[in-house]
Amino acid sequence: MDSDAVTHSHTTATPPPLPPETERALKAFVLSHMGINIQLHQESNFRDVIASACTHFNCASAEDYLDMLRTGRHSDALEFLVAGITVGESYFFRDPVQIGYLRDVWLPQVIAAKLRTGNRSLRVWSAGCSNGQELYTLAILLQEAIADADQWNLHLLGTDINVESLARCMRGRYSEWSFRVMPKAVRSRYFHAEGK
Repeated sequence: MDSDAVTHSHTTATPPPLPPETERALKAFVLSHMGINIQLHQESNFRDVIASACTHFNCASAEDYLDMLRTGRHSDALEFLVAGITVGESYFFRDPVQIGYLRDVWLPQVIAAKLRTGNRSLRVWSAGCSNGQELYTLAILLQEAIADADQWNLHLLGTDINVESLARCMRGRYSEWSFRVMPKAVRSRYFHAEGK
């Protein structure tokens, strides 16, 4: 057997190019079902995700994959798409300007207003919480801002359309990379190391 025969036997068929009308239909599906508008700079990744999905679900074409999404005949098809097109990268204390505003302006004002009325409850929603770093950052800011936090009814809600991200959020396990801007004193107060 020659080397070419060996090489060709290990290749997999790549899906045909994505026709413009199918790409538009897929983008419309994503917008209507997920509220995500695929921007120009995201189109290359979007096409790669569609090609990968076609291979993963044995679809002969992008049209077949779109039909699978529309009919819901494969429960993982939509989750695969969501995981591929959403940004899952995050870290604690991500935006210093925003964190400073929350810590120094917004939270003190909200807490003071609540205390004036005797209402010791606060609800915070982190939409698009990804792996949870932003939500846990808010929890830390609240803990630091409210001296008697255990006397309050604090409800923090994190939501995301990517179920894999939510599972990582629930586990609450993070690599060193997630802590790259968190002050070391804060990190040692709220986290403990387990291996890496």
